Amino acid sequence: MGKAGGVEFSAGAPSPSEGESEERPLFSELQEYYQKKGEYEEAWHQEARWIKYEENVEASGERWTKPHVASLSLQALYRLKHQLNDALFLLDVKADTLGGITDVIKDAMIEEELLSEEQAGIMEEIIMQPHWHKHQLNHERRESKAFARRMSHEGLQLPSTGSFPRRGSITPSGNSTSFSKSDSSGGLKRVGSQSAMKKFQRKIPEGAEGASVMVGGIDGLDKTVTALVRLKSGVDLMELMEVELPTRFIFVMFGPKHENTAIKQVGRCMGTIFSHKDFQKVVYSAKDKKEILASVDAFMQDSTVLPASEWDHNIHIQPPTTTDTQGKTWSSVLKEPEEGEEEIEDHADPTLVRTGRIFGGLVNDVKRKAKWYASDFKDALSLQSLASIFFIYFACLSTVITFGGMMGDALDNKMAAAEGMLAAGICGVSYSLLAGQPLTILGCTGPILVFETILYNFCKDNGMEYLPFRFWIGIWTGAILLIMVMFDLSALVKYITKFTEEVFAVLISLIFIYESLSKVIKVNKKYPMRIKPDEPLGPCTCHRPDPVMTTVMPGAENSTMVYATTLAPGMNKSLMFMGMSLENMTDGDWAALSHEDCLEYGGKLVGPGCKEYFPDVFLFSFILCMGVFVIAMGLKGFKETRYFPTFVRQNIADFAVPIALVIMTGIDLALGLHTPKLQIPTEFRPTLHSRGWVIPPFGANAWWTALAAGVPAILLSILIFMDQQITSVIVNNKANKLKKGGGYHLDLLIISVQVVLCSVMGIPYFVAATVRSINHVLSLRKESKNAAPGEKPKFLGIREQRVTHVVAFTVIGFSIFMNAVLKYVPMPVLYGVFLYMGVASLSGAELVQRMLLVFMPRKYQPDHKFLRHVDTNRVHLFTAIQVTSLAILWVVKSVKKISIIFPLMVLALCFVRKGMEWIFTEKELKHLDNLLPAMGKKKEPEDKTELEKLDPYGSHA
Repeated sequence: MGKAGGVEFSAGAPSPSEGESEERPLFSELQEYYQKKGEYEEAWHQEARWIKYEENVEASGERWTKPHVASLSLQALYRLKHQLNDALFLLDVKADTLGGITDVIKDAMIEEELLSEEQAGIMEEIIMQPHWHKHQLNHERRESKAFARRMSHEGLQLPSTGSFPRRGSITPSGNSTSFSKSDSSGGLKRVGSQSAMKKFQRKIPEGAEGASVMVGGIDGLDKTVTALVRLKSGVDLMELMEVELPTRFIFVMFGPKHENTAIKQVGRCMGTIFSHKDFQKVVYSAKDKKEILASVDAFMQDSTVLPASEWDHNIHIQPPTTTDTQGKTWSSVLKEPEEGEEEIEDHADPTLVRTGRIFGGLVNDVKRKAKWYASDFKDALSLQSLASIFFIYFACLSTVITFGGMMGDALDNKMAAAEGMLAAGICGVSYSLLAGQPLTILGCTGPILVFETILYNFCKDNGMEYLPFRFWIGIWTGAILLIMVMFDLSALVKYITKFTEEVFAVLISLIFIYESLSKVIKVNKKYPMRIKPDEPLGPCTCHRPDPVMTTVMPGAENSTMVYATTLAPGMNKSLMFMGMSLENMTDGDWAALSHEDCLEYGGKLVGPGCKEYFPDVFLFSFILCMGVFVIAMGLKGFKETRYFPTFVRQNIADFAVPIALVIMTGIDLALGLHTPKLQIPTEFRPTLHSRGWVIPPFGANAWWTALAAGVPAILLSILIFMDQQITSVIVNNKANKLKKGGGYHLDLLIISVQVVLCSVMGIPYFVAATVRSINHVLSLRKESKNAAPGEKPKFLGIREQRVTHVVAFTVIGFSIFMNAVLKYVPMPVLYGVFLYMGVASLSGAELVQRMLLVFMPRKYQPDHKFLRHVDTNRVHLFTAIQVTSLAILWVVKSVKKISIIFPLMVLALCFVRKGMEWIFTEKELKHLDNLLPAMGKKKEPEDKTELEKLDPYGSHA
């Protein structure tokens, strides 16, 4: 917690031992020691500690309470403020031992006439008493119990009162050392008490220093005295800090014995103030008492009082999941300027600025990304990257196969799974090696499939060859995209606000959810579920075999039909069946045959009831899909549970999808049901045997088709630009805390070259895939490994690297040689991965959160920031416009006759957002969306009256 972390609170009712100066005994000498001693020393004992939140030693003394938000007594806070007004402040004390520090406090109190020399001497002796920490007491209890068992076993008598004395001696410097039994050489072996605290040590921020708070009541004092010491530099006072942490601040407060309980509450207040990050800034730099007192005033003004009511005041308030930034109260104390006119942040990437030079943006992208290129490979050295590779591989492979199958059906196998795998290998690997933002995952998307289907039907209806016409569309599209790169037109991305991002992202996520569920349901068509399995689905009759040729016998009046049969070798077609030759059997005779005889004599079974029945396939496919989804979602959230160490939870969450895949595939193999499996092409050749890997420019098409291709190329260019850049904006969002930046111009250049290559080879176009990219980013989230007790792990950013993208798509390209293994993976398992990706990408969408608000009464609505500043009805209106836009896009995509305009409808979202400036105020759009660049850079003054009306409790302050 900042630089003054590791705050410790030690309290007790210390009383000095009289005449005790000898060395404390070792375990072997304890029996004799106990027989001679009748008194037991009282020492300082630890009662609470703070790193960020408060932890108290429970009454049993065995463990710490859960970290919790400190709830302080208002009376104790005011008493602390009163005591600090009269306190002794010793700043930048040059001392390096507890004894030296105590001497400084003692002399200063005598000089200021706060204590007499006798009282100051007692205070000094008290401060120098041993300091017990909880883990030391636990260690002492274990040792004492073991010692008691040994003594009982030997028949020796133990003392019946008091606690065991502290082992070790108080040195003149105030350092304390713990010892164990003598080792074999007769020397002393130091107890590594810090080893028991290594785990706690990791939770303390690097470079932190500690503050020790010592309070208690003393007999003979008639008033309370207080001192705050700030050392010139941190000093390792072993007996004060429970871990290896230099001490920088010491706060002591002594009062009358009968006020011991109240004094402890004041000590808790001081410990809590020390844990406040803004107070730490002040107390480190304060030049006098006045500045520190001002910071205490700011702390009290920034505190909220829990009023007296019928609730248990001893309950522990759970730490919040998020914390507010610095309040205005601290601005003057920290000597920082108060908030005036606030700059409105441009939501877009700052690199998206028109340079005014040909390819200026591209050159800047290359220069900016070149310095990170080596680190893009080194930064991937993590177990998390391996988990991401597994996840992305199966996610992308399944979409390639699925979209390949759909494309094969729609395009009459002009392109299918084989072409998709080749495109994934070429486009995916080249993009991941050269792109400005390698976190963006490429793929064949739904809008691209819609465009391909419309184009194929257009060519078929107009008598044109599809692949040659597509060849010229790709050439034109590549040229248009290159012009966009040349003139920095990617800078227009700044007009794509959160409104457009959310609608597009939610649309693609819904497509994934819909497709995954529909694919599972379609399993029922191929493997129908039978509620009554003993009853056939319909009739099944035997038909005569189809004729293979017709011959006319010489002199015969009619032709003779020759049938192919499957008779056993050596049997001829004149074989008699039921006294009748097969050639002379009528259709009725064939229909009378049993199913076995029909197949044996070459007939064919026709009818819905003839389909071979595989039981339980559909229901089990549904279970496999839902099983992968539930396991993946459950394990992804496992890191939020309290089971197992953080390292285990984090790795289980990272490998959530691979674990779910392995579990459900293993179950499928164990049961051996006839579920549909992943079908990988077994040969490296085009799906359509009549075509090659290079498409002829014209084929049977006329020369003018090369010019006509420019019109659909404009639509394809808009679609690719919007698909690519919207996904890039989502990936490069500031919320992801990316440090290496993006490369919009460079990425678009690579896509333009790939579009030309894909057109020449006749393979699918690959562009940025929104859902896969979002999930790729989510799989690489970095969080702090060591958080303060009670503090949630902090989101540190994304593991920015290229390796996961490169490896996943390289393996996809070579998957054609892995058919022996991949053929056992059930397709419903991959549909479950689809479902997981769709739901996971929806979970953080603000649009979804606002849609749910419609069904919530206001008193149950979450404390979203936009609800504090915008009226709920206005929020619902904004959401309704987004949902309407989403519905229109879905309809346009689904209706084949108008689906060609889908790219234009995506572009139209930007104009819809511009028109919303006539409906909503600038303040409302600022909180619900991003402001467009044309709206200016300065924030308009807030309407105080309106704010108070919307937020009567002052949460805007």
